Amino acid sequence: MYNQKDKKQRTESVSDHVWGCCMMAQMFLPDNVHDSELIDIDECSPESNYNKQKVISLLLVHDLPESITGDIPSPDKTRQDDIDEQNAIAKIGTLSAFPSLSPMRSVIQLLQEYSSINRNDSINVRLAHDIDTLEPLVQLYLYRRSLAKPNDYVVVQEWLSTLKVSTKFGANLLKLIETHLFVSD
Repeated sequence: MYNQKDKKQRTESVSDHVWGCCMMAQMFLPDNVHDSELIDIDECSPESNYNKQKVISLLLVHDLPESITGDIPSPDKTRQDDIDEQNAIAKIGTLSAFPSLSPMRSVIQLLQEYSSINRNDSINVRLAHDIDTLEPLVQLYLYRRSLAKPNDYVVVQEWLSTLKVSTKFGANLLKLIETHLFVSD
């Protein structure tokens, strides 16, 4: 989707974001927890059931409710927006009542797992949330040349300071992205 004010400036769509999240998971998450220095082995003990494909599946559907509610950036989300997203999940879930759409049950299960209040239960959900949080930084990196005013960099730095990740992988990926974000070409 292109920014209506400036036809040359590209604005990330929800599908761009979802694809970017899935690609980040594919590129940075190891198939095996022992194959990466980015992941804390203690967070991914055998009982935690780390599964790269599960993380990608969670990311693939995580913004599906936005097809009903619209895209609301995290900093602007209200409690009512969260309720609207839960209602959208329920609405999408009604599709699984049709026999020909029964595979939707697995999509609904992933959506419910991703949006669960207690994210600490699953390393896969926590990793998916961290990637969802960090993917906009990649977009910011791509758009960095459009930061024309000096104050834009201050706003970006303030935004970076508010980002919260819950895994060592997220913290390591954040450092990796930040080290490249303001490097001049």
